[in-house]
Amino acid sequence: MSSAKRSRPTGQKPVVLFRAAAGRRRGFGHLVRCASLAKAMQVPARVALRGTPEAEQAARALGCELVGGGPREALEQTGAGVLVVDDPIAGNASRWIHAARRTGRPVASLHDLGLGCLEADLIIDGSAALSPRLATASAPVLSGPEFAVLNPSVVTWRKKKTARREPLRVLIALGGGPHAALAAEIAEVIVAGDPEV
Repeated sequence: MSSAKRSRPTGQKPVVLFRAAAGRRRGFGHLVRCASLAKAMQVPARVALRGTPEAEQAARALGCELVGGGPREALEQTGAGVLVVDDPIAGNASRWIHAARRTGRPVASLHDLGLGCLEADLIIDGSAALSPRLATASAPVLSGPEFAVLNPSVVTWRKKKTARREPLRVLIALGGGPHAALAAEIAEVIVAGDPEV
């Protein structure tokens, strides 16, 4: 019997497998988001990584446990009951999503601007701009900044800063590639909207 079909004692957290893409060209945001979600869920960050040795090193530095093999092998090896996919390349994400669904495992997928495979059981896109692609998804969609995946320590830090009435600082992380000009524009808009930032 598949591990996904086994009954779990009440109150016990499911075993979650994260599939993430990372590397110099793609950036490390997908990996960081998976590690942050694992921390928020209070589960180990077991990650099947699509990336270079440099990305593997970054994953280990984030405290991730790397899982090798293809989709079916990784799911069985970890005994995962849930798969979370954060990979903007639809073909790569689709292989993992379909493998999990064939064995009865639920799948959540994380996105930016609706990029990637939208065939999961739950779609989460914390982008500020709503992608028209999300409107065509057949699965439930959680979209908008209120669904952005943040490391719980960022939220705690913000609460402490707010309590002390210190200036609010905003970190803009746009992933790999030449996004510095866009980051500067975003920063200007944020400061124009709130002079205390």
